[in-house]
Amino acid sequence: MRRKTLVLGIALACGLLGASAFSLGRPTSLSQANGGGPVVVTTVAVGTWPLDVAVNPNTNRIYVANGGSNNVSVIDGASNTVVATVGVGAIPVGVAVNPSTNRIYVGIYVANESSNSVSVIDGASNTVVATVPVGSDPSGVSVNPSTNRIYVANYNSDSVSVIDGASNTVVATVAVGRYPNAVAVNASTNRIYVTNRGSGNVSVIDGASNTVIATVAGMSSPDGVAVNPITNRIYVANSNGNNVSVIDGASNTVAATVPVESYGYPWGVAVNANTNRIYVTNESKGNVSVIDSASNTVVATVGVGYEPLGVVVNPNTNRIYVANFGDGTVTVIDGGPPAWRLPWEYGTKWHYTGGPHHWTGGTLSGLDFASGPNHHVYAVADGTVSFVGQESCVGGPCNAVKIGHQGGWETWYVHLASFAPRLQQGQTVRQGQYVGEEGDSGANGVRHLHLELRKDGAPYSWDGQVIDGWTIHVDCGTGAPAGCTPGEWNGYMENGTEKVIPWSPAGDEQLVGPSTNPSAGQVLGTSVNVMQGAMVDRSATVAPGQSRVYFLTSWVGSTVDASLTAPDGTSIGPSTTDPDVFHSKGGTFEYYEMLTPLAGSWAVHLYGADVPLEGETTDILVAGESASAVGGVAEYPQLEPGPSRSGGSPARDAFALALGVAGGALLLTAGGWYARRRWLH
Repeated sequence: MRRKTLVLGIALACGLLGASAFSLGRPTSLSQANGGGPVVVTTVAVGTWPLDVAVNPNTNRIYVANGGSNNVSVIDGASNTVVATVGVGAIPVGVAVNPSTNRIYVGIYVANESSNSVSVIDGASNTVVATVPVGSDPSGVSVNPSTNRIYVANYNSDSVSVIDGASNTVVATVAVGRYPNAVAVNASTNRIYVTNRGSGNVSVIDGASNTVIATVAGMSSPDGVAVNPITNRIYVANSNGNNVSVIDGASNTVAATVPVESYGYPWGVAVNANTNRIYVTNESKGNVSVIDSASNTVVATVGVGYEPLGVVVNPNTNRIYVANFGDGTVTVIDGGPPAWRLPWEYGTKWHYTGGPHHWTGGTLSGLDFASGPNHHVYAVADGTVSFVGQESCVGGPCNAVKIGHQGGWETWYVHLASFAPRLQQGQTVRQGQYVGEEGDSGANGVRHLHLELRKDGAPYSWDGQVIDGWTIHVDCGTGAPAGCTPGEWNGYMENGTEKVIPWSPAGDEQLVGPSTNPSAGQVLGTSVNVMQGAMVDRSATVAPGQSRVYFLTSWVGSTVDASLTAPDGTSIGPSTTDPDVFHSKGGTFEYYEMLTPLAGSWAVHLYGADVPLEGETTDILVAGESASAVGGVAEYPQLEPGPSRSGGSPARDAFALALGVAGGALLLTAGGWYARRRWLH
């Protein structure tokens, strides 16, 4: 935590300052970029000077460290009421939870510096079961549930205490920078990140060896820190810089800097890895900045209480909890819907055929789309399949898939021709996962997709929602395109300067998404997550005059099947006998080479034949070579698993061999695979 405010808090505890010294911030009005975005749902009164907040997503309990009343408030996330108050030591500062053991760890700061410790609370009984001595002035606390290690930033010891959660003893002390303030853990990599307020940097600790392996400089009075374990990005609130540093956990470098509120003095940071949203408290402005980590931009600002400090997210409910130091409350924010994407493969054409309309009742909860040539339908957000079967539609029985998302949201995919293989109720799906084929079941012969939106079991209007940057409008206000008609089935969609109305010729729009159509002579290096039973398509354009084209797919384990479709529609697979086609497959790769390939758009098809529940990350690498660059034809042996000539997998050897013959040199970088042209004469 920031030393200035802590000293003020101690002074106020001694009666040296009036309460007005803490009335610095004022709640601001809510602004949001996404329809149905983050909104305040309630405010919960807690103890005096709430400094930090933590959550156990398994029990939906929220724990608030009250520095002025020397206790911890326990909030029930279902009722938003305080269900217990646990007395701890003097001025509790930091709090963290191990959801695996239901233990809560509270850092205690004592003004006379004679009893620096961490209180351990049993979440079942809400009692203190242990007190662990640590360094001087413990501040931030964080837990690695995978290793049951607790990390405590000791502000005046310039160190981090490592506590074993099984024995509640300190097993290591790691020297870090000056005035370590906050700490966060990436359980996936077992890396610990410590903000050093005095030295303006972040220490990176390896949890296996308890040693500092890197120091990331360039911070300005860093305070809060949080981690997205999925993207391996670390977010640091720089209170004097009024911005957030985004650290790449792979390279330990600052990848981006995101400005927040001017003179807001950002303090706390929290991440919802499911929605890829970051929440930053701005102490002096009384609000929270919401950052979209895909674009590293602030997409919403939510007014909360006075002097917001600590912040935490319950990823299961998408509720955000903010500790307001100045008025003794916790603000509860509903994070809104997930970041929806359109249900089609990126790079394909789609049509907006029906504006918001009702399924039952009067709520405009449905949208109609018609896809491009492949008719694949994809999940619009992460979730759990709640239904696979038939619904009753106007035209008769209709095939439908229903997916429940966090926060009580649900999407329905109706009129499908068929379902994804092995898709079943209770299955976890990721955004962009194949769920079925667009069809006309129960739709009177009109092939399309009805995309239904629900919230807490009831229809929810699409009006104002945002899908892949497209905002849905029911009415035709200022800025509406020509021909717009307000009301059900009508309205329009807009994405920046692009605006379309249902059924219009302009409704044939190119889906905005990642590039999937590079030209030959370059290397396409991309990764996709292939789910069990899912089909994923990617494309690459082969320019005229290419003598060869190479396609490589690779993965860590499991079984992913690859096949190709040539520009003339010819299917190419492992059983293809064409002498101009070479194919090889190993345990972690599949490789195709075509001599004198047809120019045009080639399709790469991936199928998750036997992959884990969470899917298999699969690399796709494509390269083409012009006839003038190749001096002869090479023989390619069948590649077997074994030692790698290029220091990697057999898949990398295959592609290195291909590019070597074609006149390229393969480079492996932190960002993926790339080829550097190295012409051989």
